[in-house]
Amino acid sequence: MATLNHFLLRGKPAKRRLNIIDIFNIEDLLLQRGFEDVTEGVMERTLLDSKANPRFSRDINNTPNYEVSDDFIEKFKQREFRLRIRNMVFGSSNVPSEKQPVDFSFEASSSNQKRYSNTVELVFAYLCVKELRALSASYGVKIANAPSGGDFDCLANFQNSLFHFEIKSGDIKNINKKVLQCFLDRHNFLSPNASVLFLDYQGGSKTQIDNLILRFSNLKIGNIRTVTEITKIIKGIKNFI
Repeated sequence: MATLNHFLLRGKPAKRRLNIIDIFNIEDLLLQRGFEDVTEGVMERTLLDSKANPRFSRDINNTPNYEVSDDFIEKFKQREFRLRIRNMVFGSSNVPSEKQPVDFSFEASSSNQKRYSNTVELVFAYLCVKELRALSASYGVKIANAPSGGDFDCLANFQNSLFHFEIKSGDIKNINKKVLQCFLDRHNFLSPNASVLFLDYQGGSKTQIDNLILRFSNLKIGNIRTVTEITKIIKGIKNFI
């Protein structure tokens, strides 16, 4: 069962109601396109697990506490709450302790830092279905022979159109050309309808964002194409690059 069913379409479908998330699941979509050894992220590796916070403990029948997990996922959608949690697990003092949420607390540790990243990916997949009306979505997707190893942060199925979202959080200055080339290589490998580099960063300015986009210059898209020109169009206070 798709992980998102933890939040959406729980249990068996009602009469005349289909479980769209399962029918159009990402794993089958990738297998149909010829990819092999596809695996998806699981809840146990996110912050929504009892090893990260006992509030997510299951009952004696191994049933999750849906009320608690729903509450957390809705709060985690909010950038302010998300940054507070990030400061917790990374041991940062950027946010005063009295302003940090008291209903969800996490220890600063390397395992929780990884769980935080997985949770951001989970929320992105959740929002693709919940708010962008994707048929299905998944996160932490591993595919055999994918370039640069690792996983695909979020893949979403929009009317059988595959969209790939790479999610970067933290300091925008840490996104170098090597990271951007990896993003392009994975786009070329997957051949989705579109790949989106999503920045969930702290601080930063328009100049820093412009500089990041300019780093794509001269990077390769496959074996033949190269990014040779980047143009910025400005209309009033709006700009498109």
